[in-house]
Amino acid sequence: MWDRIEHDLVERVVTEDTTPCVTLGLALLVGPVDGYPVAPRLARDIAGRDRILTTSEALRAAVEAKDAAVEAEVAARRSAEARVAQLEKELATRDGPPSGTSREE
Repeated sequence: MWDRIEHDLVERVVTEDTTPCVTLGLALLVGPVDGYPVAPRLARDIAGRDRILTTSEALRAAVEAKDAAVEAEVAARRSAEARVAQLEKELATRDGPPSGTSREE
């Protein structure tokens, strides 16, 4: 890492994998990126937990979020269908079969 001090670039001593970037208001860190084991990264926090995603990471996260939403929708629909079936069964045992049908059907 380098700092600009009065028109000069001065090497910064970095002892950890993260260091603040005052210019950007972010943290610079070292970590894996898109299949590379080591690359410079940006994060919103000095611990590096709130990393700024690369384009491929953001796309992957969006796909995962959409998949999770679809799974939740399917689960909710199945639950609703099961509840409707349960209520129809309860209704049939209370009132007998719907009009126009017999119990054998």
